Amino acid sequence: MTTETATTRLDRDNPWPGLEAFDEKGHEFFYGRDHESAELLNHVLDFPVTILYARSGLGKTSLLQAGVFPLLRDGDLRARLVPVLRDRDFLPIYVRFELKPSSAPLSRQLHQSVYNSIRASVPDAMLPLDDESLWEYLHRADFELWSGRNYPMTPVIVLDQFEELFTLGERVPDLVEEFRNDLGDLAENRIPADLAARMKDDEAVAGRFQLRSRNYKLLISLREDFLPALEEWRQVIPALGRARMRLRPLRAADGLVAVYEPATHLMTAALARRVVGIIAGESRDTAATDADRPGDHLGSSDVEPALLSLFCRELNEERKRRGQPQFDEQLVEDAKGDILSNYYSSCVSDLPPCVARFIESELITEKGFRNSYPREDAVPTHLTNDELDQLIGKRLLRLEEHYGAQRIELTHDVLTGVVREHRDRRRAEEEKAALSARAEQERQAAAQREAELKERQQAAEALAATEQAHAADLRRRSRILRRVLVATVIVAIIAVVGAVVAVFEYRQAVREARDALAAELDTDATAVFSRVTADSDIHALADTLAAQRLRSHPTASRGAFYTATTALNTTRVIIRTPAPANRVAFSPDGHILASGSFDGTVRLWDLTDSAHPGPLGQPLTGHTGPVWSVAFSPDGHTLASGSSDSTVRLWDLTDSAHPGPLGGPLINHTKAVASVAFSPDGHTLASASVDDTVRLWDLTDRAHPGPLGGPLTGHTNTVLSVAFSPDGHTLASGSGDSTIRLWNLTDPAHPGPLGQPLTGHTGAVFGVAFSPDGQTLASGSTDQTVRLWNLDTALPLRRHTGKVNSVTFSPDGHTLASA
Repeated sequence: MTTETATTRLDRDNPWPGLEAFDEKGHEFFYGRDHESAELLNHVLDFPVTILYARSGLGKTSLLQAGVFPLLRDGDLRARLVPVLRDRDFLPIYVRFELKPSSAPLSRQLHQSVYNSIRASVPDAMLPLDDESLWEYLHRADFELWSGRNYPMTPVIVLDQFEELFTLGERVPDLVEEFRNDLGDLAENRIPADLAARMKDDEAVAGRFQLRSRNYKLLISLREDFLPALEEWRQVIPALGRARMRLRPLRAADGLVAVYEPATHLMTAALARRVVGIIAGESRDTAATDADRPGDHLGSSDVEPALLSLFCRELNEERKRRGQPQFDEQLVEDAKGDILSNYYSSCVSDLPPCVARFIESELITEKGFRNSYPREDAVPTHLTNDELDQLIGKRLLRLEEHYGAQRIELTHDVLTGVVREHRDRRRAEEEKAALSARAEQERQAAAQREAELKERQQAAEALAATEQAHAADLRRRSRILRRVLVATVIVAIIAVVGAVVAVFEYRQAVREARDALAAELDTDATAVFSRVTADSDIHALADTLAAQRLRSHPTASRGAFYTATTALNTTRVIIRTPAPANRVAFSPDGHILASGSFDGTVRLWDLTDSAHPGPLGQPLTGHTGPVWSVAFSPDGHTLASGSSDSTVRLWDLTDSAHPGPLGGPLINHTKAVASVAFSPDGHTLASASVDDTVRLWDLTDRAHPGPLGGPLTGHTNTVLSVAFSPDGHTLASGSGDSTIRLWNLTDPAHPGPLGQPLTGHTGAVFGVAFSPDGQTLASGSTDQTVRLWNLDTALPLRRHTGKVNSVTFSPDGHTLASA
């Protein structure tokens, strides 16, 4: 809370406060607003509540403190304007609220301001009590204030800078809302609700108050661009609209009075008129022509009071620096450019460079004329609200209403010259810096080219020397080879004949050895299957397969192979499905098998008795195309299926005997879904599609699944397979574009690519799988290879003679299976 404004101390040698407001002590230097002071005084005397509003920078606070307050306080001075009020005095009480989260309630701040002012100005007065509201104090049955002249005194409570309740008040809306009700009681002279309740409970309470009296005045001052906000308060406080006064811009003729009257000992009237002409945008030639004319000819133009006061104060400071007793024309003309330029620099020096660039680019035209810019487009694109308020407070910028929209503009045309100079200087500096940067770039490029040329020249010389040495070596070797060639031809003829015979004999020996080994393997395997020898059926089957490969005539081992497969009987059972099955998957506990079929259904099979599997529940229907992929969640309670109908469906297996759909289909893919996979924690599902994308789905609430981020794009062909790393932080995808991509899922809501695509396969990648420790990735491709990846190095395993559709690691990570 502020009860008075701090200003520069004014005296005969310093009669202007600059951008600060005139205070009551400086009223003897405050000129040019006599008419407005009298008009506002009459409003205050005639109405219980008065609203003073004006554009920013026109001097509302100065008018209150240096114009109206002395008239209210001094009966003799006031009597010259209102002679009928000689027998009454007034006490102006200046209030400006503190609006911070830690601030006291606004009504308490107002209460304290009234208390302090009355205590300081009225000896032995009755003061408001701490537990007494301001309304109760002002309506006491025994309330009265007497001035030093022994006249009744009326408090005039002045709420200045009231627009801050709508700006800074946004941080403390509860304080503002509470105060609005209390202000309404004061403005409308209505009994507060809590007092009315006490009077209802105790009739004696009413006797302590003069309920219809009104021994006070309210004067509220605010910027006119906040009148719409005040209108909303008017709905509950009608008095806010009954008496209003608009403070208009200062006419140049009145500006001349404001400059000359407090400084007649410092300048001539002609020089004062030149100062006003500068701020009014008048040229020097015009000023010279009109030098002998009265000041009234300036009345058609306006000046900014704050800018005029600033110019005069800075001009006076320069006079004192030069040690001159008075102003002269040379001083005014010399300082003109510097004062405004320094003022502009001081306004923008502590702000980001983009703010000055906005002012210089948007608020003046290319030729230097004043321009305006929509506030809603400027904030926050070019500057923040705080920065705009700071520039408005320094009187550099102001807000103007244009067809219902606020626009930002310079406070006066006189500022366009210095803004243009700063803009042109900045552009010249930027152009110079750009030229220097280009020159430096060209110098570095030339040096680089010279270094590269020198390097290539050295490489060429080294290559020439190497070539010469190599040619000499070739000539020497040629001479030796010619001598050896004749002897070699003779030896070769003899060797060829011997080799043909040796090769035939070697191959015959190899066939005989392989057939003998095959016979031995068949014998060992037969002994195992006949239980003559104790060993593993799997080992025996491997021996039989090896024997079939070793024999020069494989049909010779066919009988043993049939014996082995019959004895081993590895096919435990055959499950017949109504339609061809494209994919199968085991549940985590191994008790359920899921199959996705070409007819668009998903079927579950009970493997509790693996020798007698049977259907589990009804077929799961909903897909309208073949089901290409199925996957169980880690807890086994959910099954995901992907189909050529472009959808992913979830199935609830909590009661596996009665499975059913879980939520609606996941429909963001535009083509067939080729693969699905659950994250290790089961909260995320990945799906790969023929539309070249991978999508993630949020299964935190499986009854209401939804997309997680956007599609993962980067593949240029069908995505055929996906797999999560054991920690769930990485997703791998294999594609028809022959690449594997890794995706960072540390934050599944914001996935992104991890490194560059893994390349090396020459065919479509149908299968990807992580090792249990997450350090190795395996991939299988139609190029007949399996590759192992450690992000930097690919190690191909070439063992297949057809495309590889699928890969998986054993639980211990020591074995990789591929099909």
